[in-house]
Amino acid sequence: EFWRSIGSPRTALAPMVEASELPFRMLVRRHGCDLCYSPMLNAKSFVNCAQFRKSFWSTCPQDSGPGQPMFVQLAGPDPLTMLEAAKMVEDHCDAVDVNLGCPQSIAKRGNYGAWLQDQWDTVRAVVSTLHQHLRVPVTAKMRKHFHEERTLGFARMLEEAGAQVLCVHGRTRKQKGHLLGVADWECIQRIREQISIPLIANGSVARYEDIQRCLDISGADAVMSGEPIRRNPLIFSGPTDQQPAEHFDVGREYLQLCDEYPVPIPQVREHILRMMMPQLDIHHDLRVGVLTSATTAELRAHIDLVETRTRQGIAPPPLPVRERIDMDPADILAESTGLGLFD
Repeated sequence: EFWRSIGSPRTALAPMVEASELPFRMLVRRHGCDLCYSPMLNAKSFVNCAQFRKSFWSTCPQDSGPGQPMFVQLAGPDPLTMLEAAKMVEDHCDAVDVNLGCPQSIAKRGNYGAWLQDQWDTVRAVVSTLHQHLRVPVTAKMRKHFHEERTLGFARMLEEAGAQVLCVHGRTRKQKGHLLGVADWECIQRIREQISIPLIANGSVARYEDIQRCLDISGADAVMSGEPIRRNPLIFSGPTDQQPAEHFDVGREYLQLCDEYPVPIPQVREHILRMMMPQLDIHHDLRVGVLTSATTAELRAHIDLVETRTRQGIAPPPLPVRERIDMDPADILAESTGLGLFD
């Protein structure tokens, strides 16, 4: 069976735009991640724009195959466009995944992701077309619906259409930002009872100890982490109390991989920012340095400075004293914390 052929993975890296790129996939594999997804790729853009492909898609021989499986995730409502994009990557991955979970407004405008969850005929056509015409399996990633019977029926339909693995995010499309909430693992368990294909549970896996809890409650075959693994790439490596409190070394390891497998520097900066967030919240001046770094060498230098200050207990420089009369309250907040209002 397919799942066994890729090693029966237990842990997975989520498909994240500008975040699950090649060097980050290589990094988390070294630290306990069994299955990696590519970033979500808009199928129409992928087919029509060489610059889009160059910016958001890269791979290498060590990025898929036995012991290092990788699924490429595509998004779009048109079966033929999805198939054309899938044909361009099927020789470089272990499966092609259909994004049915993105809740963002851009997905609503493009009619893909979680906004397809009530368009069953469209989804069935996409999945069945890929299933019939690809040499690799088709898989799908969905979200919980507002109504449980729709959630369960949607999962059954995906299996019937040809999906060979299903990943379920246990939140609805409204659960994002300040409405994020806790993922519903019990709902995923009820999906487990309805389908026979391998199931991956996504949502609220924020530390190593959550892995087994999620597997026990959801009955899933594997767990997936997204934003938490960006902040802690060692999340799957072992018990939390045995992991380093700071991520200076893993940040440098990631930068070395970026030197070997270059990707756009904004993607690199965002990863370092998240890995170093607890320290950069204190050393506000170095946070600005990370955000404006143009090379991996500059980012490496900022990691060194953050580590030196942290190890030696060196305080950050004081924030500049400014005349606060007539200042916008948001500016006062940003100055006092070192953070922008929406950071």
